[in-house]
Amino acid sequence: VELILVARDQRGQVAAGANFIAFPHARAVTVNLNYVFVAPAWRGGGVFRWLVQAVADVAGAMSEAGAPLLIFVEMNDPLQLDPEAYELDSRHAGLDQFDRLRIWDRLDCRLVDFPYRQPALSPGQHPEEGLLYGVLGARENHLDPCLLEAHLERFFAISVLKGRDARTEPTASRQLIDVGGLCARQTPIRLLSIRPACEAVAAGLAGEAGALLEVARRLADGT
Repeated sequence: VELILVARDQRGQVAAGANFIAFPHARAVTVNLNYVFVAPAWRGGGVFRWLVQAVADVAGAMSEAGAPLLIFVEMNDPLQLDPEAYELDSRHAGLDQFDRLRIWDRLDCRLVDFPYRQPALSPGQHPEEGLLYGVLGARENHLDPCLLEAHLERFFAISVLKGRDARTEPTASRQLIDVGGLCARQTPIRLLSIRPACEAVAAGLAGEAGALLEVARRLADGT
């Protein structure tokens, strides 16, 4: 189910909104939060947290009470943006790239330790390789690979590929094969904290890491 939530102020002006798609599974519901925004005048007052909770409440109504609800979100990896793209996106959002990650961290969003790539949105475009994949609502420090496989296959096919078979698109297929192998072996996928990685970069302790996920991995491994 794909849904749009819109929050309006007393004058009927749009204050915030979200677009998301929700998938019920046998023992859980997964959500991909495709787009979320808060108008500048409403930032800093808890509206973003309220909006994410509203998404969770709507999606949670699709499952039995107490069933796990996981919200997945794509995030820019600041370390993979060139200076021009970094400045352009930050100016467009009115928010620095690292500050955006810190906001997600305050909601206990964690990084999925998996080489996520967004497939090309159309045949004339290229895959997006500069993204992090995060998840909110996980009760453990790891993720069921079978659940991630089921989620990604549906998300890719519906939201990204607009009805095309995800198993026939190279970028999507490669990821589904990889996560499917983890599912077959019952190998959990780690969930990593965002904040320590951001702090390491800010302190100049990230070395020559080319991706924030790499920094998070090093910190988790103690290397």
